[in-house]
Amino acid sequence: MIALKKSPLLNFLHSVYVPSRLDIGAGQIEQLEITIIKFDIFAGWPELPAITEETVCGFLHACRKSGLSAATVNSKRSHILALLNCAYRKRLIFDPPRDVPRCRESRKVPTAWTADELQRLVTHAGTLAGAVGELPASWYWQSMIMVCYETGLRVGAVRTLEVNDFHPHGPALLIRSETQKTLLGQCVPLSAPTAALLAEHLYTPERTLIFPWPNCPRYFFVKFRRIVEGAGLTASRRGHDLFHKIRRTNISYLACESLELARRQAGHVSAATTQRFYIDPRIVGERRAVDVLPRIKIG
Repeated sequence: MIALKKSPLLNFLHSVYVPSRLDIGAGQIEQLEITIIKFDIFAGWPELPAITEETVCGFLHACRKSGLSAATVNSKRSHILALLNCAYRKRLIFDPPRDVPRCRESRKVPTAWTADELQRLVTHAGTLAGAVGELPASWYWQSMIMVCYETGLRVGAVRTLEVNDFHPHGPALLIRSETQKTLLGQCVPLSAPTAALLAEHLYTPERTLIFPWPNCPRYFFVKFRRIVEGAGLTASRRGHDLFHKIRRTNISYLACESLELARRQAGHVSAATTQRFYIDPRIVGERRAVDVLPRIKIG
């Protein structure tokens, strides 16, 4: 609340930018708030007209030096420029920063868990003691992992699934459009074993969500990391090495059958996006140039 009172940029976000956007979600607003707070700490809570190219570039340099990845720095760049461009369109500023370069992003090979690794994770989750709220911890984590694996959904969408979204006679999950990054609804089939596992503890009194989480939001990912490590698997400190790795597993195995099938499952407009960010080449064997060349005898 202190930052909200003294930050012109944060006030602009909530009083002008958010009301002017018809499709902005709570998650996007939260990410913008995080960027603004970091920017204000760096720049000293400046008024909008006082924000220059030098200020924005200096902030991005500081972010990079602090250890943030190039992709994260570019995301923060997009946040700041989107806000300032909106202020320009609303005639609140007259000369927004224009020449703000992007960081060059390294192109890492996507990594997924193999079927054997995912089996280890599911098996370990099934041995967990204790409870998540009123639900057995073993059921909670094992069924969530299986739903993520079979649907390829982002974990944010999985966590918003409601009990009424489960259709046991499909069996399938009805994915509401407002829970999707792409805003496209889906009907995603489930295997019979996963549907049976879900049904074991699905219907309890006064429960809306399939996977309610009663604890601190950050602890959700901390707990899952511990489960991953307990299964003998490794995960970096980046969030994309947790549930997003399960999503890459789903998409990579589908790409073995068809790249177009994998693209549709991922919800991408372009198959190039699917291939660049999601498909693990260890799972999807690629034909190598050396295998195509005619053999030349040596000696």
